[in-house]
Amino acid sequence: MKVILRKFILFVAVGGTATAIQYLILILLVQFRHWHPTWASTLGFIVSSLFNYALNYAITFKSTRGHLSALPRFVFMAGTGLGLNGLILEAGLRYSAWPYIGIQLAATVVVLFWNFVASLTWTFAAPKPKPAPPSRRGKRSQPAKRKPQPSKRKDRRK
Repeated sequence: MKVILRKFILFVAVGGTATAIQYLILILLVQFRHWHPTWASTLGFIVSSLFNYALNYAITFKSTRGHLSALPRFVFMAGTGLGLNGLILEAGLRYSAWPYIGIQLAATVVVLFWNFVASLTWTFAAPKPKPAPPSRRGKRSQPAKRKPQPSKRKDRRK
């Protein structure tokens, strides 16, 4: 349990930095470029995900999984998180009176837990070892036992 708590704290620290990048992009684009908050958040999420992958791979999870395996998993996991983020943000903007930042905070909490569980158990998890082939070392090859065959000769002693 201590290992998971330690990883969660590191995940939040790394994710906090990535989230700060996302929020900076979100606020700048909404306030100064008049983007729709969902689109601004989406761009911020994508940019911050690049940072997030590199630090979580190396620091939080110290992954032994190769990038050719971990990166596609991360893209799937982050893409799902992006979908959750966009869905929550858009639904909140349409059906509540909350400001976009408040809705984004709620989305961030949901995505935080999704990303942590997926990263811990799948994205950066160590590959399962392949079973070793049976060893022949120290075993002698024994000829197959044959069943006694009935004699084809006719018994002439009668």
